[in-house]
Amino acid sequence: MKTKNKLYWDKELNPEQREIVSYTDGPILVLAGAGSGKTRVITYKIAYLILEKNILPERILTLTFTNKAANEMKERIASFKNLKCDNLWIGTFHSMSCRILRREAKFVGYKNTFNIYDENDQLKIIKEVMGRFGYSEKNILPKTIYRKIDYAKNHLVSPENYVVSDWDRYDNIVKSVYSEYEKFMKSHNAVDFNDLLIKPIEIFNTNPSILKKYQNKFKYILVDEFQDTNLAQYQLLKLISQKHNNICIVGDDDQSIYGWRGAEISNIMNFDKEFKGAKIFKLERNYRSTKNILGFAQSLVNNNKNRRDKNLWTPNEEGEKISLGSLTDEKGESNWIAQNIKKEIFKKKKRLGDFAVLYRTNAQSRVLEEGFYNESIPYTIVGGVRFYERKEIKDILAYLKVISNPDDDINLKRIINYPARGIGKTTISKIEEISKEKGVNLYQGIKLGIESKNLPDRSRENLKLFYYLIEKYRSIIRKISLNELVRTLIEEVGISTLLRKEGTEESLGRWENVQELLSSISDYSKQKNNGSIDGFLEKISLFSDLDVWDNKQDAVTFMTVHNAKGLEFSSVFITGLEEGLFPLYNYMNDEKEVEEERRLFYVGATRAIDKLYLSYVVKRMRFGEIKNTKCSRFLDEIDRRFIVNEIEPIKVRKRKLKNKINAKDERYRAGRSVAHEIFGIGRIIEIEGTGEFVKILVDFEAVGRKKLLVKYANLKFMD
Repeated sequence: MKTKNKLYWDKELNPEQREIVSYTDGPILVLAGAGSGKTRVITYKIAYLILEKNILPERILTLTFTNKAANEMKERIASFKNLKCDNLWIGTFHSMSCRILRREAKFVGYKNTFNIYDENDQLKIIKEVMGRFGYSEKNILPKTIYRKIDYAKNHLVSPENYVVSDWDRYDNIVKSVYSEYEKFMKSHNAVDFNDLLIKPIEIFNTNPSILKKYQNKFKYILVDEFQDTNLAQYQLLKLISQKHNNICIVGDDDQSIYGWRGAEISNIMNFDKEFKGAKIFKLERNYRSTKNILGFAQSLVNNNKNRRDKNLWTPNEEGEKISLGSLTDEKGESNWIAQNIKKEIFKKKKRLGDFAVLYRTNAQSRVLEEGFYNESIPYTIVGGVRFYERKEIKDILAYLKVISNPDDDINLKRIINYPARGIGKTTISKIEEISKEKGVNLYQGIKLGIESKNLPDRSRENLKLFYYLIEKYRSIIRKISLNELVRTLIEEVGISTLLRKEGTEESLGRWENVQELLSSISDYSKQKNNGSIDGFLEKISLFSDLDVWDNKQDAVTFMTVHNAKGLEFSSVFITGLEEGLFPLYNYMNDEKEVEEERRLFYVGATRAIDKLYLSYVVKRMRFGEIKNTKCSRFLDEIDRRFIVNEIEPIKVRKRKLKNKINAKDERYRAGRSVAHEIFGIGRIIEIEGTGEFVKILVDFEAVGRKKLLVKYANLKFMD
């Protein structure tokens, strides 16, 4: 590879990586195994395009899934000499799509000051719409409607195209709520996270000239973690890449673990079919883990049928075998983990930050926390209550959102009487009536209410004070810094006085959180040279747990296996390896979802650098009851050569089928209604297999289609 800018390719990259970096024309599929240096490849490829191919930075679009990954890429690129990356488009799918939507919002009937609603905001809208239609929460939960709308949007299904099945009595409700929900969002200049992807697709499909502008702009597209893309992200990529066809996707089908939120593993499995002539590369050299950890993980994931062939290898040392603990209960599990950490610190001189404790569900952390507290071992949790979701923070952010976008009724209702200013429910109801009658939003309704004779003088005066407060800050939004605006606002509305005067430990804690918010705004203002209110609101809307995680602090990290993706630790503990917990009960009867659970276990195992621990318990408290457990089926599948130090030897379970099912059993017929303990009511669609391997495809009302093994499903017949 000839290099005129001395990027030290030979020293920094292995032969496979160098070939990928220098291959620039046409579609490229890079199958990058865990710990194989994919981030290095992407950053060097960007540098190569700019320094060797003379491509302008602004003509390169790089997409990933976390702010952490995007920031890491920016830092690495900034380290190259003679490489200016100010104009590079590097960020998450949602942040880059949001950037496009801010610029082109008018083409879908939006203002570029739109607010981004989170799940709680969406549920408020759904409840409000349900109330308008007279739908009771006793009949269908708002959360159920939310999930069905989310599923539809993930699959690019609009309200008009939402198919109402003749057997699901809720579908008509969902369709009508979905339609009204979309109207509400647009009239209040708000979008949800799915809209950040869907709206740019709408713009591109209805405005060829806008699509052409972005196709011309981005000559090269690089995508990290491609296995996690959903249908909307995939369509967006196809549209933008059509002209130049220079798209390089990097991913690992063995690490596809987000099917539950819409990710389509088929995107990476079928990439070379969709993008004709795609060149396929494999990165199979693992730089992270020992031979034993890698062999263990490979023996696990090889049990999946739906995967591309690749076999990771490493020049690293053999390393220790995997330690497996079979404990009596979760307290014993916590103690076993704590003692092993202490032992490693003493013998190997490790620090607490070298350890991670991973679990399948957040609920598992409670007992682990208690155990570590009792042992005086510092720990930090990734994935608790998010900072920007705390009440006192959301109250202040609601003010900023209304100042930026007064069409936002949801946040306006949150602050109209906070802190208390004498605007009660009766007054708000009358303002809503005025707004509805005049066909205007709530903020405009307040202005009309101030002039209305149907409201008491005191109510009108209180509304007037609130209205002019918001107008005041709207008028100075671009005249003073964001930092100054927020500090002044907090003092003027009385939030600081309210929290400090209360004087309780809880209120003082909330005031400390407000101070932390002010620090966050100050940092943002410095980074963005007095950035805008819209920019700050957008940043925190796209915030994730990992963005605040400090991997340098000396404490053990607790997190779910999902949150651990992309990270690495010297020693890793994977806990709760029991049937119903890992694999999770909801997924243990569906072959496709069992494969995703197996991939999740694989992801957890490959986070470990030199030591991996696994544990399961014989009894565990679940849903308020102590229940006997069975070790995870995944532990039956692993090559035993890699495992040692079993506290209680695992016996390979022989699963006996009590009642063999005949494929011709008339009870299992297409169209018959059945009930499942977790998935609820559904209808049988297809039947396949014989004997103990009979599988049925069931379309459930709440969660959609699931393929189940009859012998494990414990279905009840409804007719």
